[in-house]
Amino acid sequence: MPFSEIVGSLSESPTLKVTQRVNELKAMGVKVLSFGAGEPDFDTPDYIKQAAIEALNNGKTRYTTASGIPELKDAVIRKLEHDNGLKGYTRKNILISSGAKHALWNAVFTILNPDDEAIVFAPYWVSYTEQIKTAEARSVIVPCHAENHFEPRMEDIEASVTAKTRLILLNTPNNPTGAVYTKKFIKELARFCRERSIWVISDEIYEKLIYDSKKHYSIAKYLPEKTIVINGVSKAYAMTGWRIGYVAGPEWIIKKMAMLQGQITSCPNSIAQYASLAAIQGDGSDIEYMRAAFEERRDYMVERLNTIPGIHCKKPSGAFYVFPEIREAVEKMGMRGADELVEYLLEKSSVAAVSGTAFGAEGFLRLSYATSLEEIKEGLDKIESLLK
Repeated sequence: MPFSEIVGSLSESPTLKVTQRVNELKAMGVKVLSFGAGEPDFDTPDYIKQAAIEALNNGKTRYTTASGIPELKDAVIRKLEHDNGLKGYTRKNILISSGAKHALWNAVFTILNPDDEAIVFAPYWVSYTEQIKTAEARSVIVPCHAENHFEPRMEDIEASVTAKTRLILLNTPNNPTGAVYTKKFIKELARFCRERSIWVISDEIYEKLIYDSKKHYSIAKYLPEKTIVINGVSKAYAMTGWRIGYVAGPEWIIKKMAMLQGQITSCPNSIAQYASLAAIQGDGSDIEYMRAAFEERRDYMVERLNTIPGIHCKKPSGAFYVFPEIREAVEKMGMRGADELVEYLLEKSSVAAVSGTAFGAEGFLRLSYATSLEEIKEGLDKIESLLK
């Protein structure tokens, strides 16, 4: 074998695979209606781009410290206190990384030893289990159910904990379901983890995209000593390509994560850090504009999907995905599962979606509404026509 066993065991990211296939078809002149994208369809706001231009013009093109520039750390500290009620953080509690995915990898590798167990709630973001695998640890999957709006149940968590459980991966608002976990659940989970000395990595990258007067609650407020908060600028500010994420947590573990990052990537992109500083210091009006647009698209998509025979879709409260159950539709078409339906949609109608199987939930689809309302309408027309 010309490569390591760990690398050989990894799976290709199904969401990135869909994106690559869509780009290939578009390059061939095919019009593809894509519901696969995990990024806003809006451009980065001008004031953020201008901050990057100024950083370039001012010579901010050299290495920064491995953990990020002090000004950005200070902005993150203020943001966490203002938005999340998380007080007491200093620069020593903050790490700036090359995207939230990189931040997650740093956290997973710093906490887990080989043969440790990490609890992951299904449906889950596709990279969680693969990152745990690279640490030679084991994912323990706890299923969440549509009838509970995809919020985990404490009895299922308690039944899954063993002597090897070291970590729980929490993601709210959730990708792929759009679920926003309640304050009651967050507080119960915090109490449970404190009693059993279990770490929590809290992925909060979609916190700005919440609807229906729901609220985001960070578990770090109730479990600061055992929580590593992961966030970034990609989703809220339409900055996916800028690759800046950040981490907040106990000083001693942030120090170890910064050491690891220093050996892997040195520092995050200097220019993107100054652009992210401008984003976090902004007034939030661009975020609200995008959030309102996403909410309108969500409402249309959910209502329309529920009129298609064989499809049942809960209304999500966050992020920019719907996660409809399509088992009846698949059975009526004589297909083997969601994977086959996804291939059929792309081949016959040039509509791109992601199978729920990729997220640990067979019988579902993930459809992103981070695309225009016109394309959503056209794509759903095609899906409905094909299924009928």
